[in-house]
Amino acid sequence: MSRCEPPTGGRLPAGGEFLEIEMPRRIVQTRRYGWDHPALGREETTVAYLLEPIVGGTRLTICHGGFAGFPDAAAEHAESWARVLGWLQRYLGARPTP
Repeated sequence: MSRCEPPTGGRLPAGGEFLEIEMPRRIVQTRRYGWDHPALGREETTVAYLLEPIVGGTRLTICHGGFAGFPDAAAEHAESWARVLGWLQRYLGARPTP
């Protein structure tokens, strides 16, 4: 089980299992919180990480699905992914690509 640490501190347990691993280009896993997420509860979602070689590096695309009937959770997770990928981009010193 992995752990998430919210900006307010503390730990939020989350886990899942790998459904597909097609190295080096695709990883798909389930995702479920071990606590009652305010907008999603304990519903399971699916995250696909797609890696594509590009000039000077790798393009990472993340597709996070399974939010049917949970529009607030979908919006919240989209904002969170944008924030996390921004942190990763700054950490790696990367430039945005079109």
